[in-house]
Amino acid sequence: ELTLCHWVYQDFPDNQYARYNYWSGLYSQREFTKVIEEIDAYQTVHKQGLQPNEQSLYASAKMSLNDSEAYDYLQGVIFALPKFHELEGDVYEAVNNSSLGFTPKDIGAVYIGYAQAALIFKGDLITANNALDISLKYLQPYEQYPALSAKVATLYLSGQEQEAMVWYQKLRATSGFSEV
Repeated sequence: ELTLCHWVYQDFPDNQYARYNYWSGLYSQREFTKVIEEIDAYQTVHKQGLQPNEQSLYASAKMSLNDSEAYDYLQGVIFALPKFHELEGDVYEAVNNSSLGFTPKDIGAVYIGYAQAALIFKGDLITANNALDISLKYLQPYEQYPALSAKVATLYLSGQEQEAMVWYQKLRATSGFSEV
């Protein structure tokens, strides 16, 4: 599959879908350095900004390599994303009816990544907690485990142990943990 995506990308580098499929294929193969190299090479030749989903993928690759630049890229993605969570009505419907190319789960994942980057690279527990709260608005209960586990950790680290325990119970309920 990656070979086909690479072939299509080589022939149609200006096609947003060809680019993203190839780069995300590299990412799924854990070729994080290659993702960054390919995107950097593309930007050098084409002198244009990345689409939000491409910027998110680039930031995720940088996060996977523990590169603090990921924080700035994720901040840029969040700046560019519509704030569906601030609208009245159904967040899922608003996202799914947009032409953004993101699913609600994709947007939730961006906010989780931003929270992780804020915590890891900036030590910013407040930003991390706020981003996790926003991520939960985009995620279905069965998708919330990463956000809930990070929420428990950030609350605990910020000295809010009682609140962390409340969220830990939500985590246990969501993930289907059973009593041992």
